Amino acid sequence: MVKIKLELEKIILLVFFSAMLFLGPGVLFDHKISHDFPFAYFASDAFQHYTRAEAIKDIGNKFEAPYIVKGNEDFVIIYPPIMYQLSIILSYASGLEIYDAIYFVMVFLAIIAAFIMYFVVRSFNKNIAVLSLPFSLLIFSFPASIGFLWGHWPSIIAQSFLVIVFWSVSRIDMKHSFVLIAVALSATALAHTSSTIFAFIFFAMFFGLKLILRKLTKEDIRSMALAVILFIIISFYY
Repeated sequence: MVKIKLELEKIILLVFFSAMLFLGPGVLFDHKISHDFPFAYFASDAFQHYTRAEAIKDIGNKFEAPYIVKGNEDFVIIYPPIMYQLSIILSYASGLEIYDAIYFVMVFLAIIAAFIMYFVVRSFNKNIAVLSLPFSLLIFSFPASIGFLWGHWPSIIAQSFLVIVFWSVSRIDMKHSFVLIAVALSATALAHTSSTIFAFIFFAMFFGLKLILRKLTKEDIRSMALAVILFIIISFYY
């Protein structure tokens, strides 16, 4: 006879994840994954991102579509690529239209970031982490929901990866942590580049505090140096 051990924390996380899906993207998408037209698009920025992703899917990832730039065919794409690439991959893999895929990518990453923040808080105090979970729902409440409805998607995606940066730095003692830090940091640069500035501000505060407390080690410095080098390599082309 197999005994299943149910942990209260895991049950809470599962229930809350389901609640976030239902009350967040569920409400935004009218509880449908696929739509016949762009749904919950409340401003031109949202249509702009959808149009660019659709164009990249149609003609490639180097030049803007002529119909976006007054018929010119040699305008290099200037927008950070990760949001478009992820939405196109999801569109091909799932069969969703780009206007649904790009919205889903953005909202799903925001939810994942909320749960990663839970683990950041949990590393300090488990009870506070559990009690703070309901506050994550506020990202889908007004006025924060404007960011989803009006198309502030690159910023939302970058902020989601910024949370992953915080978590990965908190795990700097883990073996090969520099890889995780570099990938997360590169993701912010390839989603909404200005958000990377906040990551480096966080680095300065984090390592400055460790230095003041005399907890900064040579391994910390080595891991961070490797992370920055790898970050530059990954992000340099863009």
